[in-house]
Amino acid sequence: AVEASRAVPSETIENILVMLLNDSIRLTRAQSAYRLLENRPVSMKPQETQKLARVIQEYEHSQLINADYPMSNINLGNLYVLGHRTAEAENAFRKAIEQGPQLPFGYINLADLYRQQKREQEGEDILRAGLEKVTDPASIHHALALLLVRKGENAEANDHLQKAANLEPGNAQYAYTYGIALFSRNDGAGAIRALEAGLRSSPYDENLLYSLSTIYRDIGQTDKAIFFARQLRKYYPRNSTYQQLESSLQNISR
Repeated sequence: AVEASRAVPSETIENILVMLLNDSIRLTRAQSAYRLLENRPVSMKPQETQKLARVIQEYEHSQLINADYPMSNINLGNLYVLGHRTAEAENAFRKAIEQGPQLPFGYINLADLYRQQKREQEGEDILRAGLEKVTDPASIHHALALLLVRKGENAEANDHLQKAANLEPGNAQYAYTYGIALFSRNDGAGAIRALEAGLRSSPYDENLLYSLSTIYRDIGQTDKAIFFARQLRKYYPRNSTYQQLESSLQNISR
């Protein structure tokens, strides 16, 4: 129900989430509270605000009971971030790293907290430390690449994007980010290879299909651009942007 609410018009989402705070399933209550914290509604009634606080407290307590496990501390850290309890969030993420140094989540979440606090160098140090210890470091490479892009260190960032895409070829987001990075460096052929490699594992991914269509258009291969635009139309027939893309490409090819 909580996930379904994402497709509902925004003016009714808050009412649905407030109602779900009273659901009999604890997970549903927690997810609803989380969404309300993310959106920061201002129109909640006092009794609804009190109910939200009780559900958050219930969720926090359930995670504290399991605080010997790294994912519970990740959950606590994310909850504290939403509640602007940044010192507690930092402690929770650090505890997650101590408990599971081979897992990427603590490093990534702590680095993102530092990003929000404009402590990028500390975030970079954390991610580089994670590369030394994490057994499946694709997500660390990806997060570090994005940090390096923000610093303007694009050459090293590109290396980490490539590593992330190679280590996890089934991840459409990694393939997309790497492909766009290559295209921004005027490597159209490399971008197409990266994007098409991602498409083999994620054939319906909108970002990959759209990027391939527009890149092929930009390098003058209109027939291939139309092919991927038609794929978008086939899989997402209600999206007017994709309809316009195919129409514009048909006009070019005439």
